[in-house]
Amino acid sequence: MIKPEAVSIEQAFGFANNRAFCKYVCPVPVLQKITSRFSLLKVKIDPAKCVDCGMCEKVCPMDVKLLEYKNNNQRVLSTECIWCDTCIYECPQNAIASTIGLDAGFKERINYR
Repeated sequence: MIKPEAVSIEQAFGFANNRAFCKYVCPVPVLQKITSRFSLLKVKIDPAKCVDCGMCEKVCPMDVKLLEYKNNNQRVLSTECIWCDTCIYECPQNAIASTIGLDAGFKERINYR
Protein backbone atom coordinates (compact mmCIF):
# COMPACT_ATOMS: atom_id res chain seq x y z
CA MET A 1 0.00 0.00 0.00
CA ILE A 2 1.34 3.42 -0.97
CA LYS A 3 1.14 6.07 1.72
CA PRO A 4 0.22 9.60 0.63
CA GLU A 5 2.86 12.22 1.25
CA ALA A 6 2.37 14.58 4.15
CA VAL A 7 0.71 17.82 3.13
CA SER A 8 1.86 21.00 4.83
CA ILE A 9 -0.56 23.62 6.10
CA GLU A 10 0.52 25.98 3.29
CA GLN A 11 -0.31 23.39 0.65
CA ALA A 12 -3.57 22.45 2.33
CA PHE A 13 -4.81 26.03 2.31
CA GLY A 14 -3.33 26.84 -1.09
CA PHE A 15 -0.85 29.42 0.18
CA ALA A 16 2.31 29.84 -1.89
CA ASN A 17 4.14 31.50 0.99
CA ASN A 18 6.46 29.51 3.26
CA ARG A 19 5.29 31.57 6.26
CA ALA A 20 1.55 31.39 5.63
CA PHE A 21 0.78 30.05 9.09
CA CYS A 22 2.78 32.84 10.75
CA LYS A 23 1.19 35.57 8.65
CA TYR A 24 -2.42 34.45 8.58
CA VAL A 25 -3.19 32.01 11.39
CA CYS A 26 -0.86 32.43 14.37
CA PRO A 27 -2.30 34.80 17.03
CA VAL A 28 1.06 35.73 18.64
CA PRO A 29 2.21 38.35 16.09
CA VAL A 30 -0.84 40.55 16.68
CA LEU A 31 0.66 42.05 19.83
CA GLN A 32 4.17 41.97 18.42
CA LYS A 33 3.12 43.98 15.37
CA ILE A 34 1.50 46.65 17.53
CA THR A 35 4.61 47.11 19.66
CA SER A 36 7.04 46.89 16.71
CA ARG A 37 5.27 49.80 15.02
CA PHE A 38 6.50 52.09 17.80
CA SER A 39 9.88 50.47 18.37
CA LEU A 40 12.85 52.79 18.80
CA LEU A 41 15.29 50.21 17.41
CA LYS A 42 15.07 49.63 13.67
CA VAL A 43 17.29 48.80 10.72
CA LYS A 44 18.46 51.49 8.29
CA ILE A 45 20.42 51.20 5.05
CA ASP A 46 22.92 53.94 4.23
CA PRO A 47 22.23 54.91 0.58
CA ALA A 48 25.77 56.26 0.17
CA LYS A 49 27.32 52.86 0.97
CA CYS A 50 24.72 50.56 -0.60
CA VAL A 51 25.47 49.20 -4.08
CA ASP A 52 22.00 47.58 -4.57
CA CYS A 53 23.40 44.05 -4.67
CA GLY A 54 20.21 42.72 -3.07
CA MET A 55 22.01 40.40 -0.65
CA CYS A 56 20.04 41.84 2.28
CA GLU A 57 16.72 40.91 0.67
CA LYS A 58 17.98 37.45 -0.30
CA VAL A 59 18.96 36.55 3.27
CA CYS A 60 16.01 38.20 5.04
CA PRO A 61 13.98 35.39 6.64
CA MET A 62 10.90 37.61 6.69
CA ASP A 63 11.03 38.64 2.99
CA VAL A 64 11.09 42.36 3.81
CA LYS A 65 11.75 44.57 0.77
CA LEU A 66 14.67 46.42 2.34
CA LEU A 67 15.86 48.22 -0.79
CA GLU A 68 12.52 50.02 -1.12
CA TYR A 69 13.09 51.60 2.29
CA LYS A 70 16.64 52.53 1.26
CA ASN A 71 15.37 54.17 -1.93
CA ASN A 72 12.94 56.26 0.14
CA ASN A 73 15.69 57.08 2.68
CA GLN A 74 13.66 55.52 5.51
CA ARG A 75 14.35 53.12 8.30
CA VAL A 76 12.69 49.73 7.87
CA LEU A 77 9.15 50.38 9.07
CA SER A 78 7.76 46.96 8.25
CA THR A 79 6.24 45.13 11.20
CA GLU A 80 7.39 41.96 9.44
CA CYS A 81 11.01 42.79 10.37
CA ILE A 82 11.98 40.75 13.43
CA TRP A 83 15.26 42.62 13.88
CA CYS A 84 17.33 39.46 13.51
CA ASP A 85 20.27 41.45 12.06
CA THR A 86 20.90 38.85 9.36
CA CYS A 87 20.91 41.60 6.74
CA ILE A 88 23.47 43.58 8.76
CA TYR A 89 25.89 40.64 8.98
CA GLU A 90 25.52 39.64 5.32
CA CYS A 91 25.86 43.10 3.74
CA PRO A 92 29.20 43.15 1.87
CA GLN A 93 29.40 46.96 2.02
CA ASN A 94 28.49 47.34 5.73
CA ALA A 95 25.72 49.70 4.61
CA ILE A 96 23.11 48.41 7.07
CA ALA A 97 22.98 49.29 10.75
CA SER A 98 20.62 49.19 13.70
CA THR A 99 19.51 52.68 14.62
CA ILE A 100 17.64 54.34 17.46
CA GLY A 101 14.98 56.95 16.77
CA LEU A 102 11.35 57.79 16.18
CA ASP A 103 9.61 57.55 12.83
CA ALA A 104 6.85 59.92 11.78
CA GLY A 105 5.82 57.89 8.74
CA PHE A 106 3.98 54.64 9.23
CA LYS A 107 3.91 53.38 5.65
CA GLU A 108 4.63 49.70 5.63
CA ARG A 109 5.69 47.46 2.74
CA ILE A 110 4.84 43.80 3.06
CA ASN A 111 5.89 41.26 0.48
CA TYR A 112 2.91 39.21 -0.58
CA ARG A 113 3.89 36.60 -3.13
